[in-house]
Amino acid sequence: MRDEILKHTQKIHKSISNRHNSLKGKIKEIFVEILIIIFAVTLSIYFHDLSEEHHKRLEATFFLKNIKNALTEDTKGLVFFNGLDSIQKLDFNFILNLSQKDYNYLKKTNSKYLSFRPNLNLLKINRGYYEGFKSSNKLDYLENDSLKVAIINFYEMTVPDLFIRDKKRYDTNLEIIEGNIKKEYTLEERKKMYHIFNLYNNFSMSENKDAILEAKKIIHKIEKELKKD
Repeated sequence: MRDEILKHTQKIHKSISNRHNSLKGKIKEIFVEILIIIFAVTLSIYFHDLSEEHHKRLEATFFLKNIKNALTEDTKGLVFFNGLDSIQKLDFNFILNLSQKDYNYLKKTNSKYLSFRPNLNLLKINRGYYEGFKSSNKLDYLENDSLKVAIINFYEMTVPDLFIRDKKRYDTNLEIIEGNIKKEYTLEERKKMYHIFNLYNNFSMSENKDAILEAKKIIHKIEKELKKD
């Protein structure tokens, strides 16, 4: 492109320097060469923009495929966590519905039914693909504004909330374990404690379900968007 512009510029200079050519002829030749240069530059810019847009679409498609795969795995993780929380809910409800007589008997016989099965796993959600695309200032490559907003809201709002709540759940489980070791709780004390933890557990499971639904909606939107390509 640069060589082409230089070649036509030299032709203009040569035409101006040509003493044997009339003024009218010089103007005509210069005008033609300028038109050629303008056309060449415009065409070059057009193809450059076309190539850049194509490159952006390819990167956006690659990003959406990775996000779809990550969200699919994350929803499985959330379902798994809700399963573990359901087990804890059974433990909580067993104690909450226990009579003093039954409690004394189970305690005397060292029953396994009084044992607490804590979920000491920490929730993991893959933010790598999103953070990488975001840090490269490429989120605007996503042409579907509704999909872009949904992805941003999930990773900027929903995921941080999930992590905060999961840390609280983890700390709560440790509190129960440490409490059981340090102190011999009465049934009434244990019921009060488990009632609070059960409420929190129910809230956590409900929020996880909402996050699962949100992720599945994003996956559905991504699938529709990928079909356009």
